[in-house]
Amino acid sequence: MYAGCDRMWSNILAIIAMGFAGFAYCGCMTAVIDMSPTFAGTVMGLSSTLASTSSFIFPVLVGFMTNEKVSM
Repeated sequence: MYAGCDRMWSNILAIIAMGFAGFAYCGCMTAVIDMSPTFAGTVMGLSSTLASTSSFIFPVLVGFMTNEKVSM
């Protein structure tokens, strides 16, 4: 569904998406504990570090791809 610039539909879709993300995150947490109960903290720390690199790498990549021009 495309919300466009409609504030209400954007908020509704964001709330639904975050709700489903919460379900997925619970599955990831229990899988790590099941696979390695002894090193669950270390494994979660490493996987969270790798997963969070996208939050600062992708904006830089988009800046390079758009030549740092505003595209909206």
